[in-house]
Amino acid sequence: MVKSQYRGKFVFDLGGLVHLSGVAGSGKTLLAVALASEAARNGKVLWINTDAKTAFVNQLKINIVAAGGDKTAVSLLPVSNHEMARDAVLDLPKTLDQDTVLVVVDPVTRVSDMSHREDMMWGREMFEEVLPTLAGLVVARALSVVIVSESRNFDNEPTAVHHRSISTWVDHDLLLERRYGTKTSIVCKVGPDGDVPIFQFSLNNEGIIEIQPCENGGSEEHGCSESQCSV
Repeated sequence: MVKSQYRGKFVFDLGGLVHLSGVAGSGKTLLAVALASEAARNGKVLWINTDAKTAFVNQLKINIVAAGGDKTAVSLLPVSNHEMARDAVLDLPKTLDQDTVLVVVDPVTRVSDMSHREDMMWGREMFEEVLPTLAGLVVARALSVVIVSESRNFDNEPTAVHHRSISTWVDHDLLLERRYGTKTSIVCKVGPDGDVPIFQFSLNNEGIIEIQPCENGGSEEHGCSESQCSV
C-alpha cells in the first residue's frame, strides 16, 4: 500500500493499519495517544475503548492541544463486553463519519474474549470478521487504524495475543518495550529479519509525549539498541 494515500499525518510515516504490542506498561496506549493527537489536526478520530480504562483521556486532551489539534474532533466510544466491541467494529463501515482520519481500537484483542466461555470460539472473530473489516476501512476510506494488543505468556515469553494472524493484515507491526528504570519506551518495527528500533518516546513533566528517532538503526548514542527489541 502507498502510505501517501492515507489522510492524516503521523510520526515516522505511520499510516494504514498499525499494530502496537508489548507487555503491560510498555506505553502502547500512550503511543496511540500521540498518533491520535497528531490526527486531530487533520480530521476526526474515533477511539473505541474496550477495557473501561479512562486514565489516558486527560493525556489525550493535553497532547491534542500541544499538537495544535481539535479536542472536539476526538470521539470516545466505550464498550463493556466483547460482543459490544465486535459490533462496534463491524458497524464502522455504516456509522463512521466521512471526515474520520483515524480509528483506534484499544485493546483490539478484547474483541475475542468469547474464549472465556467457549474455547472453540477463541480468535475466530478476530481473523474472520474484525481484521478484514478494519483493513477494508483503510483501503475504502483512505484512513488509518491503530490496533493495540494485549500480551500473554506463552512458553514463559510475553507474546501479543493472535500476533501471527494480526501481522498478516497490518502495514506496520510495532513492538514496544519500556526501558528498565526509566519512563522511556522503545518502539521497534517487527520484521522477518529481526526487530529494528525506529524511535523512542517519553512523557515530560507537562504530560506531553516527546518522540525522538533512533538513528543509524538504533545506536546506543540515541538511547535505542537492537538488544532492547526482545520482548
